[in-house]
Amino acid sequence: DRKQQRHARPKNASVSGSSELLPLPEPDRYGLVLLSESGSYDAGSIRWPASHLILRGAVGAHVTIVMTTRPLQLRATEVTLENVELRLETAGSTSPTLSQIRSQKLTCRNCRFLTPLPPGSNDGATATSPAISSQLAIQWAPIDASDPLAGKLEFSNGQFIGTHSSVMLTAPGQTVRCVNTLKLGGGPLFIATDRAANGDN
Repeated sequence: DRKQQRHARPKNASVSGSSELLPLPEPDRYGLVLLSESGSYDAGSIRWPASHLILRGAVGAHVTIVMTTRPLQLRATEVTLENVELRLETAGSTSPTLSQIRSQKLTCRNCRFLTPLPPGSNDGATATSPAISSQLAIQWAPIDASDPLAGKLEFSNGQFIGTHSSVMLTAPGQTVRCVNTLKLGGGPLFIATDRAANGDN
């Protein structure tokens, strides 16, 4: 069973982060980072040289990845986030985004992305601005924009809550699919840089 087996990661994989929170486990040989323990984890950086990197919270565990001074940084050909909550620390945070992901394909299932709500808003329903705000939930870019298959993004059963413009595409996405996903707070759900909007690979 892949969930139960733990193996050393490839030599050129890397994981880094802060010691003040629970550290992210290292990927197993299949690229699975299983967060089996409830708690708050440091938003480290994982570069995975193999094809598929999966960051998964175990069923029944309440897993929160906390951003303080820098975002969660993930790089792999395919990245999957599943059953995790990403939260920006309100006090003292200097991170402009919750996560920076470089991949050819991105899948988010059952995830919550939280940034501070505007003053006086208890549920995030008050939009602060339709423009790009100071915080992003996900900043996505392909590893190889010349790959015609790059840019498959899928979001399902998720929540984006706070004063952020949720997902920024820095390059054209081939397909972007969003199912049963709630957006509350200021900023649009998806934004694109000029390069992405113009379809300039």
